[in-house]
Formats: sequence, structure tokens, C-alpha cells
Amino acid sequence: MLAIINAYIAIALRRLGPEDLPASDLLLLATAAAYVFASLMLPLNEGGQRLALLAINLALVCSFTLALLQFAGHPGRYRQTLTALLGTGTLLTFVLLPFQWLLVNQPPGGNAAILGTAGVLTVILWSIVINGHIFARALSAPFGAGLLVSIGYFFLGAFAVATLRPGQP
Repeated sequence: MLAIINAYIAIALRRLGPEDLPASDLLLLATAAAYVFASLMLPLNEGGQRLALLAINLALVCSFTLALLQFAGHPGRYRQTLTALLGTGTLLTFVLLPFQWLLVNQPPGGNAAILGTAGVLTVILWSIVINGHIFARALSAPFGAGLLVSIGYFFLGAFAVATLRPGQP
């Protein structure tokens, strides 16, 4: 287990790629479960929409990754790529927890809110970089191409959440 966590850390530091993970359905399921657990720990102001937002996020990462790899002619890399995305996403979610807590539980305008916002933005930017690295390795493309895909994925995710969120007009 420690070896897998170290592999996710190495991927987040851009030292390894998704191809360095085992192509295992069990690992993918365990990583997805850890991702769901970590995501449910986030203190959000979304009330009952938490599960719907998580479902949108999971559906998007699975379908986007599959479509991207199918289009690029690398469908056999799906399991490892998705495992890497969910594994590093889990790590980043745990890093995000204290910053999100500061934003949700502190009065606006204070130093805690500024620190929380800076932390959240830093984690988001690093997530885009990590996903760019994973996409580049999965596509056998330069990092810049993977980064562009990651930026597109980020905006697609923001659009999907804004559009599909339950209870929104």
C-alpha cells in the first residue's frame, strides 16, 4: 500500500507517469473509493448537493479520459490513466482539506480567508499541472499538449458543474 501511495506522490511530483502503475481493476476500484472518501470529507457549502457534485465529477473524469484515449488511439491506457488521475486527486484533496476548512469556517475578509483562498488556488493550479503531466504521458505527447488538455478539462468540469448542478435555474 505504501508503494502505491509513493507512486501517486511521484506522479504528483512528475517523476513517474500513469504507465508506472499496475493495470489493475482492484487498484482502480480502491483508488476510486479513496477518492470518494476524501471528497466526502471536504467541508462544502453545497448542502445536499455534495453527492450530486461528486457524481458529476466522477462521470466527467471517467468519460473524458475514455474519450480522449479512444480518440488518440490509446484505449489500453485507460485503467492506468484513470487510476493516476484519481490517486493524485485523492492526495490533492487531502492537501485541500485545511484550506477549504478555513474558507468555510472563518468569517470573510480575515487572514484565514485569504490563506484559505490562496491555498485553494494553489492546489487547483497544481492539479492542472499534475493532470497535464498525466495526460501527456498517457498520450505520449509533450507536456505542453497535456497541459492544454488539462486546462480544457478544468474548464469543461467547471462548465459541467455549473450546468448540471441540481437546483440551479
